[in-house]
Amino acid sequence: MPYNVVILEGLPGASSAIEREKGFKNALKPHIDAGHIKIVADLTARFDRATGLKVMEDIIARERKIDAVIAANDEMALGALEALKSAGFKVGFPDGVIIVGFDAITDAVEAVKRGEFVATVAQAPYLMGYWGVDAAYQYKKLRWTPPKDTPIYAPTGAKLLGTPVMVVTKENVGKLNEVVKTPVPIPGSKR
Repeated sequence: MPYNVVILEGLPGASSAIEREKGFKNALKPHIDAGHIKIVADLTARFDRATGLKVMEDIIARERKIDAVIAANDEMALGALEALKSAGFKVGFPDGVIIVGFDAITDAVEAVKRGEFVATVAQAPYLMGYWGVDAAYQYKKLRWTPPKDTPIYAPTGAKLLGTPVMVVTKENVGKLNEVVKTPVPIPGSKR
């Protein structure tokens, strides 16, 4: 019997929505092909909590067998959480609906701590901003450029200075700030 999964997509046309959807589907494809996972709903909730709630309520109205919800951001996942709990679903691993969000916003991190979300994915927006300013400064003052072996980000052709990403779980939630908010030197830094 396949594991029934709901995917909540972000704002149609937004690059983050497109890339997260591709990532979800690429990771799920071998399991779908093997018959272990069935996508029971794949809808946009526009990166919005209230829309995530409404979309999840609509899904629940027609599908009562839901094993997991994967959302392209935490706001939609939090809306789905509210809908599932209101409909009497148990949430959390191992006995309830698994919910995974993206962005590690405060409410989602708290849901991870409570065991209602299994995980949320944290990028490092602080470090992205820090590196952006530092790169501009070093380029202007020190003629810095990214190292020659820096990979190229195919959609834009720009060099990709990857910042840390963390899957935040109940076991590692205490390390979140250390991983994604601690300033580290930009790769190839001249200072």
